This record gives sequence, C-alpha cells and structure tokens, in this order.
Amino acid sequence: MAERRQPAKPYRKPSPAAPDPRFAASPSDIDVDAEPADAAEQTEAEPARRSTRQAAGTRSLQAQQGADAPLSPAAQQLQRELARVERLKAQLAQMESIGQGYLNGSAQRLQPLRERLRQAQRGLALALAPWLEADARGLSRAQQATARRLLCQLAQQLAAGGDADMAALHDRYSPQSLSDQRRAAADALREHLSDWLAPDDEAAQAAASPDELLGAARRQWQAQTEAQRAQREARQAKREARKAQREPAPAALLEQQAQQDAGATLRQLYRQLASALHPDRAGDEAERQRMTALMSAANAAYGRRDLLALLDLQLQAELADPDHLERLSAQRLQAVSRLLKEQAASLERERQGEQQRWLHALDLPAGSRIDAAMLGRRLEEQELELLRELRTIEAGLEQAGEPAGLKAWLNRNAG
Repeated sequence: MAERRQPAKPYRKPSPAAPDPRFAASPSDIDVDAEPADAAEQTEAEPARRSTRQAAGTRSLQAQQGADAPLSPAAQQLQRELARVERLKAQLAQMESIGQGYLNGSAQRLQPLRERLRQAQRGLALALAPWLEADARGLSRAQQATARRLLCQLAQQLAAGGDADMAALHDRYSPQSLSDQRRAAADALREHLSDWLAPDDEAAQAAASPDELLGAARRQWQAQTEAQRAQREARQAKREARKAQREPAPAALLEQQAQQDAGATLRQLYRQLASALHPDRAGDEAERQRMTALMSAANAAYGRRDLLALLDLQLQAELADPDHLERLSAQRLQAVSRLLKEQAASLERERQGEQQRWLHALDLPAGSRIDAAMLGRRLEEQELELLRELRTIEAGLEQAGEPAGLKAWLNRNAG
C-alpha cells in the first residue's frame, strides 16, 4: 500500500519584530509620525499619561488579550512566572497585614487589661501577706494555706516580670525560694537532655535555671549545625571544582548562556535608569528629589535582582510604554522569564522565613496557618480570659480587708 503524504503547509513569511522600547539603547515615548500638539494640550495631557504609566505597574509584562496570534511558548512561560511572583508578593503582603493587625489589636485591647491585672495582682498579694503573719487571727488553717498558695503564685508571676519586691515577698512565705525552684527545674531538664547535651559543655552543666540551660543547648545545637553546614559546603566546593575541570556539557553551556542573558537584561534596565535619573538632568529641586528617590529605589531593586521593581521604575521615569510583550524576541523573553523565576525562588524563601517569624511572634504552633479569622477569634478569647481573671483578682482585693468576705473568697478559690 502506498504511503499517504500529508499536504504541505503553506509558507508564511515571518513579520519583522518591532524594536522593544523598554530595552532600546535610547528609549523614547515620542511618536515621530504624529502631528505636534499645542503646548497647552501637552501640559494638560501629561499628568494623565504619567498616571497611566504608573498604574500599569506589573501589567507592563501582560499580554494583550485581543491579540490575533496566540502567545508563544516563551511568552506563556513568562506569564506563568509573572503570575507566580505576583502571587508570592501578595502572600507576603497579606501575611504582614494579618500579623500587624493582630499585634495592633493586642496592644489596644489586651495590653491595658494586662497592666490592670498586674496592678490588681500586686495589690492582692500585699493584702494577703498580713493574714499569714504568726499573730494573725481570723482564718482557719485551711484558709491560711489557700492564702499562702495564692500569694506565692501571684508573687512568682510578678517576679518573673522583674518585680524584685514580689520576689522577696514570695521567698518570705514560700517553703522553697525562687532560686531553688529554678535550680531544681534546671536539674530536671538537664537530666532529661543528658543524652543530647555534650558532657564537656561547661555552660550547660553550670546553668542554674531552665532558661540558661536552654540557651546553652541552643548555642551547642547552632555550633553543630554550623559545623555540618561547613562540611557540606566543603564537599560541594570539591564537587564543583572537579566539575569545572571537565568539559561542560551542552546543557551546561545553555544554562550558562541563559544566566548571562538574564544578567545582561537586568544590567541594561538598571543602566538606563541610572542614566535617565542622573541629578544633573533635573530641572528644579523638586524634580531632583524625585529622581533621587527613584534612583535609590532602583539601587535597592538591582541589588535584590527585582526585575518587576525595575520595570515599574522605568514606567515612573517615563522610559517605556507598558504594552510591549508581543514585541520581545524569544531570547529576550527567556531572559526575562529566568529573572522572574529567580525572583520567585527568592520570594518563596522569604515567604517561608516570614511565616516562621510570624509563627514565633504570634506564639502559634509550627505549621499553623496565619489566618485573620482565626487570629480574631484568638484575640477575643484572650480578652475574655483576661477579663475573667481580672474579675476574680479584683473581687479578692475588695474582700481582703475584712475577715468574713476574705473567708468566703478563699473558700471559693480553695481548689
């Protein structure tokens, strides 16, 4: 049977790519074919043009939706990397907003209650002390034991916050001083960690409190981690050295070329900004300050290899129009995509670090989700708990002056 041949596809002559104004050597927004406008019309239209460019933002890399031809694979890859960068930036901003919102709410709603509770606890501890003296009358032995327990609990809490008077009051009425309690807790923790702590760690062996012991253990763990990291880096350096001696594979050469293209694109954007924002180009002091601020932002963006920030700064400096994606060559699209991929990887590491920082700052368990609704409920629960505790302490403080009321309060809190 004769093989059927597929009909040949008609040849289409590729259209020449238009120059990309964003990456041109001398970018310009001037249309040489347009008729000149009056000076008044240019003055009125300039704020609108500037607002449009600034509002474009990261949309400067978006493809036009009504384009006749579909996006090329390189352009599609760029769009995916752009969406990933924008998503990670939004997650970072949302995390910061949620965390700061909770801290602000805590400062406004919880901190005043905590201060009020501290004052009430201090007053109650001082009011209970006279009832524990040897010549005190009016309380049963069980009621005195309850009063002593409550006083020592209150004084210990306040002493932990740095109240030296409460520390002395605790040691006066407690069978075990605070320093003895800390030493006993440290000994128990040291026994628990005996298989992990180094026997020659003098700081860990001499720690007189759990906090000191945990600090020594943390430093020991950090030293071990640093030593392991140094060993891994040394092994990696040896592998890289052996790899460098071998002839690079074609894939490695392509990777190297891609890195060079990405770096060249970033440098070109930065140099265009540095040239356009030179202070000598400013017409007045206000313009000089604006250009100085933009250049400072450009320096920071270039230092962290933030492509989108540099592109936005170009729009603010009026160096390019926002609709240019379809005019980029495939090689330039790949370079820009690579920069975005690097930035996305950096943002992902930053997001993970910020999540751990907020989990620690908000005292949340590892792996918890930082959610505004959950933190709002937590804030309400903490507020209610503080109010309940405050009512209990203030009730005891009100009744501590007379035996009948104090006896009833101690009986209710004897458990």
